Amino acid sequence: MTWLSDRLGGAVTLFVAACFLLPSGPAYALVFYIAVLPCLAARLVRAPSVPVDLLFWSGVALIVWSGLTLLWGRDDGGRTWPMAAASACTLAFWFAVPLGLDRAPDRTRFARVLAALGAANALASLARYAVAPDYVLPGQVKRLHGWGVTYHPVLGAAVFAVCLLTALDLALRDPRHRVRHMAAAVAIGVAVLLTESRGPQFALAAGALVLLVPGRPIRHVAPALLAVLLLGGLAWRLGLVRMGDSGHVDVWRLTWAQIQERPWLGYGLAADLPPTLGADKRFPHNLYLSLLFYSGGIGLALFVAWVVLVTIRLILHAPEGAWLAALWVNALLAGLTDFGQITKGPGPLWIILWLPPAMTLRQRE
Repeated sequence: MTWLSDRLGGAVTLFVAACFLLPSGPAYALVFYIAVLPCLAARLVRAPSVPVDLLFWSGVALIVWSGLTLLWGRDDGGRTWPMAAASACTLAFWFAVPLGLDRAPDRTRFARVLAALGAANALASLARYAVAPDYVLPGQVKRLHGWGVTYHPVLGAAVFAVCLLTALDLALRDPRHRVRHMAAAVAIGVAVLLTESRGPQFALAAGALVLLVPGRPIRHVAPALLAVLLLGGLAWRLGLVRMGDSGHVDVWRLTWAQIQERPWLGYGLAADLPPTLGADKRFPHNLYLSLLFYSGGIGLALFVAWVVLVTIRLILHAPEGAWLAALWVNALLAGLTDFGQITKGPGPLWIILWLPPAMTLRQRE
C-alpha cells in the first residue's frame, strides 16, 4: 500500500506522457485506470488528507453537479453510464494531481515531461502532415492532426498551447537549457499554426502575453517575443490566419434557443443538440454555452465561482504563478470555440482545463 501511495506523482506524470505517446481514445485512458486510480486509492487509504479549502471543494461541487444532471437530463445516445463514469474519473483526476504533484521537484519534472513530449508529438505530427493526406473538408485547406491527445485539430491545438507555454516558461526559468526549450516551443508553435484552429491560436497568444510580459527582465522576454513574432509572420506568410466562423455561429444560435427551454437545470451530459445542422454539430462548440446547455444556470454559476477562486489563488498564492496563469488564460479563451461537456473521461480537457487549477492546490516547496 505504501509503495503504491508513494508513486502517485509518477503515475500522474506517466498518464499525461501516455496521452502524447499512445493513440487517441481508450489506449491512454487505460493508463489512468491501471496506474493512477490504484495509486490514488492507496494514497487516500494511507493518508486521507485532501486540500481542504474552498477552491478544492468548489471544483468538487462543479464536477458532482455536472454528473448529477444525468439524473434528470435527456439521454440521446445511450451515454448515461459512460458519462457518469467519466464524471467520476474527472473527480479522481482533480484529487490525484494535487496529491501526487504536491512538491516543487515533482512539478518541475512534470513540466519538463510536458514540454518535451509536446515537442516530440508536434514533430511527429508535422512529419505525418508533410507526407500523408490529412483532415480536409470540402472548401477547406489541409489541417494538421496531432497524435493521441492532440488528434482533434481544435482541442489538439489547445493541448499543444499548454505544452508551448510550458516550454516558454522553462526557457525563462532555466537559462542552462534555454535553447532546447525555445526549440521545443518553436516546433510546437508551427504545429499549432498548421491545425488551422483560430480560437486556440488566439488563446495561445493571450497566454503568451500573460507569461512573458509582467515582471520579466527584458533579456528574458526578448528571445521569447522574437519567437512569437516569427511564428506570427510565418502564419501570415502561409495564409494561416483566416476569417470565418466554421458554422459555429449557427450552432450557438441553436444552442441558445435550446437553453431558453431549460435554463436552470439543463439537459444533462448525455443530451445532444437537434440534428438540424448536421451530425458534426450536435454539441454547443463553446465552453460557456455548453455549461448552460448541459448543466443549466446552476452549473454555470458553479463554474464562475470556481473560476473566480482559481484566479484569486493564482494572483495571491500559487508558486509558478506566471506559468499557471498563462495556462489558465489559454483554457478560458480556447473554450470559446469547441468545448463540450467539461467532465468527459481522460482526454484533452483534462490537460487544457482541469490541470492548471489542480496544479495550484496543496503545493509544498
